[in-house]
Amino acid sequence: MIKERSALIMMAVYNGEHYLRQQLDSILAQTMEDWELVVQDDGSTDGTKAILQEYCGRDQRISYRENPTGCHGAYCNFHALAAYCREKGPYRWYLFADQDDEWLPDKLEVMTGLLSGTKKPALAFADMDVIDGEGNRIFDSVGDAMGCRYVNKASLFFSHIVFGCNTIMNDALFRAVPAPDVHKEETKILSHDNYYAKFAAVLGDVIYSRQVTMHYRRHGENVTAGQKYSYGPARVLERMRDLQKLAKDHALTYSQSLIVISRLRDMGYDSARLRNIRRAILEGGPFALAVVRKYRVDWGKPVKTVSRCLILSLGMYKKYLTGSV
Repeated sequence: MIKERSALIMMAVYNGEHYLRQQLDSILAQTMEDWELVVQDDGSTDGTKAILQEYCGRDQRISYRENPTGCHGAYCNFHALAAYCREKGPYRWYLFADQDDEWLPDKLEVMTGLLSGTKKPALAFADMDVIDGEGNRIFDSVGDAMGCRYVNKASLFFSHIVFGCNTIMNDALFRAVPAPDVHKEETKILSHDNYYAKFAAVLGDVIYSRQVTMHYRRHGENVTAGQKYSYGPARVLERMRDLQKLAKDHALTYSQSLIVISRLRDMGYDSARLRNIRRAILEGGPFALAVVRKYRVDWGKPVKTVSRCLILSLGMYKKYLTGSV
């Protein structure tokens, strides 16, 4: 019988020399010591490789590999890494990590505790504060600033609230979710965090903790550097001035949901709720708004709810849908 190990951390990197040491040091400082870290580099041209080789020499729990798939980009790199890590198990828990954040010392201890009571396929995510490139705190809570919280299963198919850098899943979920084909064009837009979260919503449990467990670093080189954290009047006006851009942003979320629903159907999972969500995304208009009401879809902030319902009712996003429609 293969002995089950504790936590496997999966970090995808690319040209991360500016902040990589701080992140690796924060993982080494964890109060929970039973973990392994696999880092996959996507072809860095800076000092990333040298840093990784140094840390691999310092601690045998850290290993490093290069993305062998020929498919590049943050999402493809994470999905390729996850596919590789399926062969390394079993582990009790799996976590994603970004190259530029900093974990609080008890993050692993807190996050594993969130899933310790369930054997069903499950994913948990927690709150985090936000820091800039110099380490100055910008926001005390992403959950408060953006309304990121878990409300119900249907809401996960209409919103992007889960940040992969602060999630954990158990082995039951990790093994149940099909690995995306990184050679497919749709995988380039398939965020690893919400991909696993949507499966968890259907196959088992999703758990949210308001406890801050890490510093989420925002700087000009982030994949999500354009993400805003204010939803005041100025933010509303900014978003409403360019409804087409808003529609494109929403279409990305809905395209990911359609891909997951297609995968679930291939696996034999079907329900009236999934059929209604799929139809709502494809049709928009009054039916979509009726589904939002029926399943009590919540976007966390009133302004987000208004903008989402407006775009859904107008159907402006539909021409931007991609993937398994």
